Parts: sequence; structure tokens; C-alpha cells
Amino acid sequence: MDEIETIFEFTSRTYKYKLEYLSQKEADSLDAASGSHLWKVFADRSTDGVGQSPVTDTKPGNSPVKARFIRLTILEGVDIPLRADGLDKKNAENALSIFELKVFGEDRSDDLNRIFEAESFHNLYGIALEKNAAENGFIMGQIDNNDYLLYRNVDLGKGAGTFTAKVASGTEGGKIEVYLGSLKGKPIGVLEVGNTGGDQSWEIKSTSLERIARGRQEKLYLLFKGKTGTENLLKLDWFQFTKDRMK
Repeated sequence: MDEIETIFEFTSRTYKYKLEYLSQKEADSLDAASGSHLWKVFADRSTDGVGQSPVTDTKPGNSPVKARFIRLTILEGVDIPLRADGLDKKNAENALSIFELKVFGEDRSDDLNRIFEAESFHNLYGIALEKNAAENGFIMGQIDNNDYLLYRNVDLGKGAGTFTAKVASGTEGGKIEVYLGSLKGKPIGVLEVGNTGGDQSWEIKSTSLERIARGRQEKLYLLFKGKTGTENLLKLDWFQFTKDRMK
């Protein structure tokens, strides 16, 4: 492996942590790894930390290493905005959790067909994290006109032709516009979302992208559009990019 990308729960918090690894020779099972004293340091952010998410770490010297197990130790989290988790203030004060840990090697897989949980955003405007009443998880709600979600480092591989999302709406609904790089210019795709029968009545909807989107995208935006003055246009559970356009 040559890179590890860590997506922390709160994008504006400063995290102090350490990443370590073990090779197959040093531990051939999870039990052996948990009790091992041979862990090697891949990245050490325990002194200054890093005030962003996601964070991409590379081994000093940019030399790939062979690893069987990876250990992330979060030592401290500071500068958390308490409003980031209005559902549970205690969790907001103490949370040291992550959404995802990505490991990259010489042959990197892309994000086509991957289910992106909506709450794995890296920044947002005007939208709230809500508990999913039907499942043990979270969704994004309280979405109004011109609100957006930002996701970073999305790899669309050799090309994505379709955008799919799991949505619900108890109002007139709205649109999800997909942008690459910035919110300027025209979106590469627009998903129309109507009233699904209620804000817990979920449907999976898809739309073809207006142009094939390829490669690693540093920034991917979902911009929500609807009638001005209409609140709670829709709720979003997850989204996905797939290769082929809709027929």
C-alpha cells in the first residue's frame, strides 16, 4: 500500500492520531495482530494533528509497504463545533469516530458501483444530519433550495454514465444537481425527485449523466434545487455512480 485516506466524522475538527501496519509475516490472524508488539508507523499525526477531513497519508519517502493489518489510534480531537451533532451533544463533545478508511496500493479500485452514504460528506450548507427512523443509521434532511453537500476524492474510473439515489419526499420534491470541481457552470446530471408519498417513503431513482464523468474528482457537489420558500424538499439516504447510461 502507498496511501491511506481517513474520513473522520467531523470535517472541521482537528484530529491527532497514529496509523500503523503489520505484514503477513508479522501476524497471520487478527488475534495475533491485536497482541503484537511489532506494529510499524505508517503516519504519525500525534503532535500537531490535522484540521481537515478526509486526510491522505503517505509513508515517508513515498515507498509502498506490504501490509496485512492496519491500526488507527485516535489520540485526541479538538475544536469541534457542537452544532455539528444536534442529535446528541455528548456524542458531539466526545466523538472520535470515522466514516471510512481507504487503503490504496498500486492497483487502485475506483468508486463506480459504490454506495456513498449521504452522511459521509466532507462539507455541507443548510442541511441537517437526521436519524433514520426505519433503520439504525443516518440520513440527510431539512434540505431547502440551494443547499448542498460536498464529497472529496471520488474516483469515477473509466467513466460514470448514471447517477442513482435513495430519496424520500413528503412535499413537492425538487432536484439534485451533480457538479464536479465547483458549483460553477452546468451540472453533469440532474435527478428529478417528486413526492414519494412521505418523508419516510423511500424510492430509488436514477438519471443519465449529460456527459461521461471520468477519473479522480477532488470535489463532487450535490446541489439541491426546489421552489423558493418550500422547506424540506427531500431527504437523501445514499447515492451511487454506475458505468452505463440509462436506456
